[in-house]
Amino acid sequence: LRSYRSSRGMIARELASGVIDLAVDVPLENATDLMHQTLHSADYVCVVRKGHPFADKSITLDDYLEMGHVHVSGRRRGASHVDLALRAIGAKRSIKVRLQHYQSAVQIVEISDLVLTLSKSLAKSLGFVILDLPFDVPSLGFDLYWHDSLNEDPTNLWLRNLAINLFSKDDISPSVLV
Repeated sequence: LRSYRSSRGMIARELASGVIDLAVDVPLENATDLMHQTLHSADYVCVVRKGHPFADKSITLDDYLEMGHVHVSGRRRGASHVDLALRAIGAKRSIKVRLQHYQSAVQIVEISDLVLTLSKSLAKSLGFVILDLPFDVPSLGFDLYWHDSLNEDPTNLWLRNLAINLFSKDDISPSVLV
């Protein structure tokens, strides 16, 4: 079993060619010859370190926009799900640091006044102060994908069921999804 990051634009081609057997990603548009099943759905919150100036307060949209943000993405550029929700209300946050891994983001938030917006399930496991977002962000689903030519393949079916069962456990670490 191997796990690696694949660019979103290549997932359908790599599944069709057999380079990869399964993929986990946000819902993909125009994935006509792919089968999928939702594994997890994430609601967003903002986290700050204990002792942060907003640790004991509810934040307003203006507060959120004025804060410095740490953003985690495997992509070098592009708007996140949260940024798209902000754009829809005519707002933009101030991203000070963009990283590929949550582990680095956590370390930065622990020693600074920067904030991190992430899934509520992951936030609960980190020990930070959790703040509700002052704007609506649609839940983000994570789906399991496979090529439709493998829908009845016994080995692929076994692997899919293994992944589905793993993600259905209540005690799974949410960091599996990042």
